[in-house]
Amino acid sequence: MTIGAILAGTVAFTALFETWVSPDDHTPAQLLRQIAPLGWLLVLNSAIQVATLYRLPLDSTTQPDTPLTWQRYIKGLR
Repeated sequence: MTIGAILAGTVAFTALFETWVSPDDHTPAQLLRQIAPLGWLLVLNSAIQVATLYRLPLDSTTQPDTPLTWQRYIKGLR
């Protein structure tokens, strides 16, 4: 799920960058001013992701009743 979200974000922001920036010749200062809103959008998106991450419930770990032995490992049993 995480890798898919990273790839989707990369594709989405690459597409936004390609459509947002005009192909004209720009100085570095002009280019930075032109893409700054996309940078702030990326920061906002990251803040939303962190806020939703902290809303997820924590997983509880349980100890198995029997220890894992080689025989059980080879057979694929828990």
